[in-house]
Amino acid sequence: LRELTEMERATQQIPDDVKGVRVEEVMSAGWAAVARVYTGDILLAIDGKPTPDVDSAEKLLKAAAEKKPRRLAFFLRRGIQTQFTELEPNWTSMNGEADQSTK
Repeated sequence: LRELTEMERATQQIPDDVKGVRVEEVMSAGWAAVARVYTGDILLAIDGKPTPDVDSAEKLLKAAAEKKPRRLAFFLRRGIQTQFTELEPNWTSMNGEADQSTK
């Protein structure tokens, strides 16, 4: 994950009121890939909680890794479209650490 740049906002016409983080990498066959999260998506929220910056997104992902919920809901922006996608992480394969399938 990384912050959106002003250049991206200008060239891709992303409004200033869109607060989120760019998905920089999705690992092949990771739970994010299975849930159809793509490189370049903008992560707007996790389980209804806003992700305006990398710090907040990482804190939410870390908290999820500790609680190990059965499902996580991501609210994403892809191009001009927004969508919800539900992820079902396999916590047992992560050795108690946050999945690194999105960066």
